[in-house]
Amino acid sequence: MLQLFRTGFWVVFVTMYPLTLIAVTYAPELLRVWLGADFAIQGAAALRWLAVGVLSNSLASIPFALLQGIGRSDTTAKIHLVEAPLYLGLMVWLIHERGITGAAIAWSVRTTLDLVLLYWQSREQVRGTRTGWSRTVRRLPC
Repeated sequence: MLQLFRTGFWVVFVTMYPLTLIAVTYAPELLRVWLGADFAIQGAAALRWLAVGVLSNSLASIPFALLQGIGRSDTTAKIHLVEAPLYLGLMVWLIHERGITGAAIAWSVRTTLDLVLLYWQSREQVRGTRTGWSRTVRRLPC
C-alpha cells in the first residue's frame, strides 16, 4: 500500500511539476499567444497563482483517494467544511484588494491548505486503523 501511495504521489508530481514550471515561467508569453497582449499583461499573475494551485490540488488527490478508499469520506467532508468559510473570507478580501489575481491567490491558498490537511488526516486515519497494511502506510511522505 505504501508503495502504491508513493508511486501515485511521484507520478502526479513528475507529471504536473514541469507543466506548473512552464506556466509560471512563461505565463505572459502563453497568454499573449493565446488571448493577446492586453490580456497577457493583466492575467499573467493570475495564471501563475492558478498553476501553483493546480499543482497543489493535483497532489491532494492522492490522500483524498486514500481517505475515500478506507471509508473515511466523512473526514474529507469535515476538512472541506472547515476550509469553506476560511476560503470565502479570504476570497472576498483578496478579490477586493487584488481583483482576479486575488481570486487566484485565494484558490491557491485553499488548495494548498487542502493538500496539507488531507495528507495530515490520511496519516492520522491510517495510524488509527489496526489493519496489517497500516504499519506500512504509516510512513506516508508528508
